[in-house]
Amino acid sequence: MKDSTLNTKQITLNKHKYCSWFVTDTESANSSAVALSRFGAQKGFQLAKAVFTDVLSLVTIDNFGAPVLTHAASGFNGDDVADVRGAAIDSDIPVETASLVLDNSYYTSLLKDADLRGANIYGASDVIQGGSIPRLFGLGGIYESNVLPDNSINLVGFLTSPNAIVAAMRYLAPVGGGDYITANSVSNESGMSLGYREWYDNDAGQLRAVIEASYGYALGDTDGCKLIVSG
Repeated sequence: MKDSTLNTKQITLNKHKYCSWFVTDTESANSSAVALSRFGAQKGFQLAKAVFTDVLSLVTIDNFGAPVLTHAASGFNGDDVADVRGAAIDSDIPVETASLVLDNSYYTSLLKDADLRGANIYGASDVIQGGSIPRLFGLGGIYESNVLPDNSINLVGFLTSPNAIVAAMRYLAPVGGGDYITANSVSNESGMSLGYREWYDNDAGQLRAVIEASYGYALGDTDGCKLIVSG
């Protein structure tokens, strides 16, 4: 039985990224389908990608040690996941709260694992019907990404605890009221907060919008992340 220790880490919110877009009077008049909201999901993805890859710039050998697995995408299977899980347990990472993030080529190879595709073996039809692997070997979650940064180490995946990287976000409120139609925060259950501003530019004849992220991050538990590289 081990004693529990609560550690804190100060994070400087020194990062600011945003995406902007607009609809002109002419575009709106020529097509009823043109609206700011139609571009919202696309711009939200662009912002999320920029923040995601920025935070993952910390996932390096200098920060988390040598890769625990070097493997080509071809043939990557459940046995390899078990090996990475074993390395995580050796570092006292609680696997039930850990997440495995894989480049899409490795995730696709995992989907081809016959032991996972068969509902009679895996215990559910998620793989063959939904193309997802919600749980494997007790891990908290397995996620696919096609925007993992290479980080100059051929990074293709990692298994991480929630403590490996610590991050914080806040709503960056505008200074003064301005002539905004809307200026408010948007958040979700995980605590992520974004800012959204919408206004009309009288000189340009444009309805404009900006979605922005004010955030910061820092290295947490250096034993809390295990790297997978392609070689």
